[in-house]
Amino acid sequence: MTEAESRARLAQTNSEHYQALYRQNFVAKEMADRHRHEASAATAALAAARANTPVALARCAKLAAPGPNCGASTSCAKASN
Repeated sequence: MTEAESRARLAQTNSEHYQALYRQNFVAKEMADRHRHEASAATAALAAARANTPVALARCAKLAAPGPNCGASTSCAKASN
């Protein structure tokens, strides 16, 4: 999730920067709007990553858990060697 957090912070910083430039008439409104939309998209992606983290962790734990016969059968013991 660190990447999503970093992207969201950078997008927000860029948006604020371009909004300030727009207020000073250094860039077009479209440029400021583009960065504002990028910040919104990055914030939404971060929210999605945060919402999906518990699900991903649960899936990972389920995949890592040994099966009911693991250790009891010869095929499981052979696979681990």
